[in-house]
Amino acid sequence: MFTANPDLADVFGLKSKKRVKLYNGPITCQLLSFNLSEQKEDENETGWRLALPSLREEAKDFSNRLRKNLKPFLKRAKKEGVSCFRIYDADMPKYNMAIDLYGYWVHVQEYAPPKTIEPEKAAKRLKDAVCVIQEVLDIKKNRIFVKVRQQQKGKNQYQKKANRGKRKPLPDNLPRIDVIHDLTEEEKQCACGNKKNLMGSEIRSGPLIQIDETGVQVLDEPGRKAAAKSYMWIYRGGEPDKPALVYQIHPTRSSEVPRTFLNNYAGYVQTDGYAGYEFADELSQVKHLGCWAHARRKFMETIKARNKIKKGKKKKGRADEALDYIGRLYRIEQSARDQQLSYDQVKQLRQKKAKPILDEFSKWLEKQVLKTPPSGLLGKAISYALGQ
Repeated sequence: MFTANPDLADVFGLKSKKRVKLYNGPITCQLLSFNLSEQKEDENETGWRLALPSLREEAKDFSNRLRKNLKPFLKRAKKEGVSCFRIYDADMPKYNMAIDLYGYWVHVQEYAPPKTIEPEKAAKRLKDAVCVIQEVLDIKKNRIFVKVRQQQKGKNQYQKKANRGKRKPLPDNLPRIDVIHDLTEEEKQCACGNKKNLMGSEIRSGPLIQIDETGVQVLDEPGRKAAAKSYMWIYRGGEPDKPALVYQIHPTRSSEVPRTFLNNYAGYVQTDGYAGYEFADELSQVKHLGCWAHARRKFMETIKARNKIKKGKKKKGRADEALDYIGRLYRIEQSARDQQLSYDQVKQLRQKKAKPILDEFSKWLEKQVLKTPPSGLLGKAISYALGQ
């Protein structure tokens, strides 16, 4: 075969036994010789052999280095029964790449060239390197996989995703209807004969309701902009051994949301210190409880800010004293869980051991609030704890 483009020989799926460099006027060509009787390709073949020296002058140094590396590597791989190994790892700055053999496949990873190298020149080097690899290992080009490792910046980071295009909008004539799924009267009846309750009713039937809210962004919310902020309200209650959870999405953080949900509820309500829950203090049938986790978090934020400023200094301050009080209370609760105490036993344990700590902590907070600036993190933590 006489051709100016040896890569086209891969179309026939044949391996050349010999290559001779010739010229067709000014055009550099090659004469490829094949022995058709010996052409046989085993897809599972993993053995490698070195082909005849490369005739490609542009990458002669790279070809020589690749051959130099291959001789000991192939010998050792055959001896140890290894079929996957690296034969080149950026040995030459001009050809900055890694070459790995996996069975009868070649994996080439080119490291991105510096900005001082022209892109056209770098692309030509990579093409020459791939041709040399193909010639030295005597394989078809479809056995070589090439990757270019480079840092993605700007728009290139999301190029694939951006090219996918936008989703087509739904046609205007497509009917829009609201489908409300409800249980039949038979489905609302339990097998035991009792009527099933709604989740909200079940939560309000227990002795304690815990409430919290967090800001979220809802996509395609009717009547609202895409960037509008909504709130997820979470209610936890019902039987203590089998609590239930209700999630509600509302466009507002108004106190009317939890007030409507409670709906004449009588019992304990636990919340954080958000002002929107202060209405619970005015309900005669409700006992409003604070949250130790939120109170503790305020003192933790104070310590983190202090440690960030005073690196290396671990001298304890007043925030650490507050955490010591809370830690003692936590250990009492942990002890109750470890002993699997009943509700009455937990109450007795708290009255005996936790109440004295609470009284002491309360006196400490009232003393500290008088000598702590209210605008600082520690002042806010102390005020928050007293407010609970």
